[in-house]
Amino acid sequence: MASKKILLWGALPRLPKNKTYRESYQISGNNFGNILIGHGVVSVLGDYEYIFRSQLKGPEDADEQCERIVIPAANFLWKGFDFGYMADFIEATHLPVTILGLGAQTNDRSMVSYIHPNTLRLIKLIAERSPSLGVRGFYTAEVLAANGILNVEVLGCPSLYTNLAPPQAITPPRLEELGGMVVNFSRRVSGHAFSKPALMAVENALLKMAMRLDLPFVAQDELEELALAFGDGGAVERKTVATYFSSVGEAEVTSYFSRKTQYFCDVDEWSAFMRQRSGTVGSRLHGNIISLINGKTGFVIAHDSRTLEVCALTGIPYLNIKQIYPETFREEELIERVLNADYGKFVSNIGQLFRKYRSFLDTHGLRHKLTADLPEVMLQEPNAALPVLIRPQLPATAAGQLAELGELLKTVVERKNATIESQRAEIQALQDRQNALYEQLVRAEAQLDLLKQMVLPEAGSRLERL
Repeated sequence: MASKKILLWGALPRLPKNKTYRESYQISGNNFGNILIGHGVVSVLGDYEYIFRSQLKGPEDADEQCERIVIPAANFLWKGFDFGYMADFIEATHLPVTILGLGAQTNDRSMVSYIHPNTLRLIKLIAERSPSLGVRGFYTAEVLAANGILNVEVLGCPSLYTNLAPPQAITPPRLEELGGMVVNFSRRVSGHAFSKPALMAVENALLKMAMRLDLPFVAQDELEELALAFGDGGAVERKTVATYFSSVGEAEVTSYFSRKTQYFCDVDEWSAFMRQRSGTVGSRLHGNIISLINGKTGFVIAHDSRTLEVCALTGIPYLNIKQIYPETFREEELIERVLNADYGKFVSNIGQLFRKYRSFLDTHGLRHKLTADLPEVMLQEPNAALPVLIRPQLPATAAGQLAELGELLKTVVERKNATIESQRAEIQALQDRQNALYEQLVRAEAQLDLLKQMVLPEAGSRLERL
């Protein structure tokens, strides 16, 4: 009897290559970044044969052909997402379920994210058929706990484990390596952001950096930018993109996205591309994870609960848009943060998460490729499981732009030094004023004591005479 299959239901591990970008976008689940989730799950699991929901006639067929359902998930816990169709199907089967990468999406972390009743029914069903749910971060765990679901494991995103071993070291880019960066944006999902004006300010600054250095842009759901790149974008697309990137002229915005936009349907090809670059910066979680897992830098613009909780868990360097002033944020401030990012916490945390992930898969009875002696293997062969990293070749035009950026950063440092000196002078002036007031207080107290000495004896003698 042939061994049973895994029903893989969720993010796909790859996309067909004979499709248009619009067709591929729809197949991906409306986000090319989703393939990192599905690919991450399949890369780690053992020698299983997979089948997809579309290949099954119904729940009975799933019971007959499959041993388990595995769900590579994304931000399922977002208001309005109704997964009732999935709950109906799974409920009619008798299969155990493993879900990985489950995330809650909100632009207000002070509140528990609303979950559609049908989606909550699905998650409770999975919780009943699973030792634990693999969730992206602690905010998601809090949302589930508030809904009575406590058997969770905080593991981050499955894409983090794609290469079977964590990177050993990641160093921030030097100024001269900025020309080898790749950028990503979140224009189409800016409604998710903690603050849309803040996200727009940071991404406008990022676009200026990208245009200055002629950096490539990897799209995930930006259909309008892709339309410009593939020649089927018109006035509507140009206006839509330019309105968001309003600090740059429409002609310049159109020219940049027409020339520099690309997308990927295959994670291996995406990884190969990233190994030729120096790193990434942007607001897309998977657009930066693909860089990090290949040993390159990935600086995240954390704009919603999903990006922030993964960065907080893993130690990925990030800029929280809630902590900037949109009116004054500039390109040079973003560049300074990118250059000064510390990846030590990420390298340390991801090693711990690998061990948790391996234990999670063991508990679920899933065969996998993560060895029990992973830390020792890493010490003996640091890059055994990672592709060879190639030093990026910078664009020929980058030298002059980097020199200009160097001057910008020098100006920033000088401005900050001037601010510090000004603040020191203000502090000194306040201290001098405080000292002067203290001296006045001492003199006043001395004068009061003198008056007491003069007035009290005189008052006493008058009382005696009376």
